[in-house]
Amino acid sequence: MEKHVATEAQEQTAVISWWRYACRIYGVPECSLLHIANEGTGSTARGRLQKRQGVRAGVADLFLSVPRGAFSGLWIEMKRKGGRVRPEQREFLGHMQALGYDGAVCHGFDEARRKIVAYMTQE
Repeated sequence: MEKHVATEAQEQTAVISWWRYACRIYGVPECSLLHIANEGTGSTARGRLQKRQGVRAGVADLFLSVPRGAFSGLWIEMKRKGGRVRPEQREFLGHMQALGYDGAVCHGFDEARRKIVAYMTQE
């Protein structure tokens, strides 16, 4: 019997659901963690419109807009377990880190939750 591997969307949805309650622990608004709608879905015309509106290849999926320690915020690229990171996604995270943000690739809900908790509890 094959084990089901959750999709990236399912893993990310779990992170957002968890954050709905976790944000209260840290005393920050729920809206501090947001999804960057950058998926390549829809028609070619829709894709062109999104590009004109500022959609950029490689931008991470989630942004936690809370400064902590030496960082201005946290970018998270969500992947399903076993998912691959594209070069432009690594490049984006590198650019953000150079600008003073923390960034991580998280394979699944558990990794993302651990990263957010570690980020929010640093001094």
